[in-house]
Amino acid sequence: MIDLQTIAAQSPLTVEQLEAIEHFMDAPNLLSPEAVRKQLHWFAVELQLATYYFRSTPLEEIAQHALALAASRIVQTHSDGGLGIQLISEQAETAVYIVEDVSRRTIEIEERIESRYPTFRLESYQTAPIRGDLRLRLYLAGRPTFDPDRTQKGFQAHATQQFLQRSSQEAKDRYQALWTSVRKDVAPRVHVSHKEDSGETRLMLGVRGSRPLATLSAFSHLFHRAGVAIARKYVEPFADDVEIMTFYFNDEQVDIAGLERELIAAVLLPSGGVSSLFSDELLSAQQTLYATAAAAFAHQFVSEFDDYAVVRAAVAHDLEAKGVLDSMRLNLTKNTFSTARIAVTSARYHHIVRLLFDHFAALHVGAGDAAQIKAQLERALSRDVSYHRDRTILGFFLAFNELIEQTNFFSRTRATVTFQLRTAFLNREEFDAAPFGLVFLVGREFVGFHVRFRDIARGGIRIVRSRTADAYARNVDTIFLENYGLAATQQSKNKDIPEGGSKGIVLINEGLADSDAAAANAFKSYVDGLLDLMIGPREQPHDEPKAVLFLGPDEGSAGLMDWAATHARSRGYSLWKSFSTGKGLELGGVPHDRYGMTTLSVHTYATATLEKLGLAEERIFKIQTGGPDGDLGSNEILISRDNTKAIVDGSGVVYDPAGLDREELTRLARARVPVAEYDKTLLSDQGFFVGVTERDVRLPDGTEVPNGEDFRNRFHVSPYMQADLFVPCGGRPSAINLANWRNLLDDSGKPRVKVIVEGANLFITQEARLRLEEHGVIVFKDASTNKGGVTSSSLEVYASLAMTDAEYQEHMVVEGGLVPDFRSALVDQIRARIVHNATREFELLWEEWQRGAGALSNLSDRVSRHINRLADAIAGSDLVDRTVVRETVLRRYTPPVLLNLVGVAGIVDRVPRAYLNALIASQIAADYVYSTGLSATEVEFANFVAQIVS
Repeated sequence: MIDLQTIAAQSPLTVEQLEAIEHFMDAPNLLSPEAVRKQLHWFAVELQLATYYFRSTPLEEIAQHALALAASRIVQTHSDGGLGIQLISEQAETAVYIVEDVSRRTIEIEERIESRYPTFRLESYQTAPIRGDLRLRLYLAGRPTFDPDRTQKGFQAHATQQFLQRSSQEAKDRYQALWTSVRKDVAPRVHVSHKEDSGETRLMLGVRGSRPLATLSAFSHLFHRAGVAIARKYVEPFADDVEIMTFYFNDEQVDIAGLERELIAAVLLPSGGVSSLFSDELLSAQQTLYATAAAAFAHQFVSEFDDYAVVRAAVAHDLEAKGVLDSMRLNLTKNTFSTARIAVTSARYHHIVRLLFDHFAALHVGAGDAAQIKAQLERALSRDVSYHRDRTILGFFLAFNELIEQTNFFSRTRATVTFQLRTAFLNREEFDAAPFGLVFLVGREFVGFHVRFRDIARGGIRIVRSRTADAYARNVDTIFLENYGLAATQQSKNKDIPEGGSKGIVLINEGLADSDAAAANAFKSYVDGLLDLMIGPREQPHDEPKAVLFLGPDEGSAGLMDWAATHARSRGYSLWKSFSTGKGLELGGVPHDRYGMTTLSVHTYATATLEKLGLAEERIFKIQTGGPDGDLGSNEILISRDNTKAIVDGSGVVYDPAGLDREELTRLARARVPVAEYDKTLLSDQGFFVGVTERDVRLPDGTEVPNGEDFRNRFHVSPYMQADLFVPCGGRPSAINLANWRNLLDDSGKPRVKVIVEGANLFITQEARLRLEEHGVIVFKDASTNKGGVTSSSLEVYASLAMTDAEYQEHMVVEGGLVPDFRSALVDQIRARIVHNATREFELLWEEWQRGAGALSNLSDRVSRHINRLADAIAGSDLVDRTVVRETVLRRYTPPVLLNLVGVAGIVDRVPRAYLNALIASQIAADYVYSTGLSATEVEFANFVAQIVS
């Protein structure tokens, strides 16, 4: 029998430790003493497991692992096909796996661990060769435990108790340094070092957010494809959603820089779809990430139905026919070129996708001769691709390569892949005007766009979640159309302010809709990707921003505006104070929901219309979509005095023909809770609440409701839709369209509602608005009504640009609940400006409408176009450079409290020249159009300017 001293001399264990292990192995009486000793020698010496395993694993656990492996050896089947050794032991708190170290088996086990223990700590060790070149691999998974009392701080509070108890100080210091780096950013971090005592290379990858162990098997594919043998690997989770993975290997021929790029690309890959090209090892991680982006681009823009323009022109006079045709074309295109179809094409022709990636790399980092590669591509497409629609898909991949103006794809550190695209490719049949800028982003949790219509632009960032697979299918088909429409509407709204219109959309991937963490991480990656283009990659110094964008709150993103500003500051963006608006008080922001900024303009239109019609607000009945848990909906409740019959929100529908209890609605609005919380005892005998999860509900009038969600979705076009005023404060775009607008008429063709003031963006399509107006409904569209938020955000931007950091801290930031007087005055003056701007436009629209100049929906567009075109012309003239014009306009436009603090000279000195030029141009144009109308002549404009300079 081998003595313990001999084993101790050849292993990392002491005699005392071996004795303890042997005692634990003897206890079950499964093996003879001789067999136990032999197994102990095999496990501790012959397998050559890493020293760290023996140093960090409790002795009783080592004994259990040795016994388990012994049992597996006993039942192994001796064959030429492999060792036959396998152990799977899965418990609630721990799991142990021992398998042959071949790619197929280890990836299978890792996928099993990812599925069953996604948040566990993991250790994995490779043994010495057992027979020939075959080795075993040991996986140890355990539930992480953290400081239960949170008595520790910083790293100690977030690291697992197992790690803190078992790791050396050197390891703790190393992990803490990477953990600190990851917490400061949203991009994955890689750290490579050399382990002197073993000669190994140590590669550590730190990520944060909703990225569980699902990346581990992906990395195994990556290492297998690269021919890198990993001796051991660890996954260490932290309590703050940081995760650090560490890999050890010996191969000195490894291209470390290339391996880093592959690792980062693998982290950014979404699950499913085109990403299977990587897991099937058809493409590298970078090639697959490129293919994922190109496929998403193709799905949004691919089309081959050339006859469409001819047919559309033939029915241009018939709005309903044109709408039906557009809908048919969209459905036909998306069904023909579905995401699944594009994924199949990419897989079938993966060799061409590799060439497309080479062409992309040649164009954007000079990695090869782009012209030569393109010639190869064209030959391959002609020779290898027989079906014309496959060629169309791959042709759009090629078009994607050539449309990219700028990308962060090859940056060493990035949180998402971002592409700035040329905009001329957009079909003018579908898109009336080419945007100034178009950014396309693809991340692990999302696909997104950012569209802007001027160089300096601002607008909200909307997070779109899809609660069902059908909803995601609809959203992914139309996400760019929605983004473009929102940005175009924003451009129309922004006519009163210096910034042009922009909008961003973050579409959360299918299956992640219920994850708040995934939505937040997607937003953060999206913003970080925009910053990559605005100020350049992290590894390059920058002095001045390459682009100026201002982001605002929108659906799902209001609570993330603080983070956007502080992250921009950490990235070195000089205009970080104004980068995001609607920030919290502690950052000096002016949150829209707190002050009801968006609602002010919407409600101004509502009350002004009622006044024109001779209706008292207290006596009219109103219906609104968007509930008391949202910004616009809650403030509409708080500011209004009407009789609200129904409110529709995410939780369902509450309805009472006698009017809902206003005190109860106020309670819900102040608490920011949905209508599901409405006190049902306050409903009349004809009132009801139907929740989205309810089924087979019978309403008081006898109506049967089979499905509560469907009832909620269709309520705004149901027979219950009867009111004096309808204010959509929430809902998906195109909720009222050419297919359903007639439902807002009764059986005799008369309107069920008198007035619609559109608060939610794009709630009604333009064609439906015009049809409703033709039938007597007064419709004020979003581009006119919903501009209170943009006015507030613009003045927040302006103030932050005009003030020094010290002034901003003193006069805008709320500390300890103390609100500076300057801030209070500025907020009051912003609110007054919102009402002023809304009133000016309302009066102009009403006057033009009354004199028969056209439908209100068209007049709204005419006013916006007129002001914007005039502003562009003024900005390109020398008028903006005239000192008297500049000073006169700045004195009129600047809120008095800001003007008193900074003065005109300070504003001119501090605010970027391009912004000031846009400010002056927009204000002259807006003042002129609002004061003279849509039919004024050049002579009247000359007189108007003369008044300014006199």
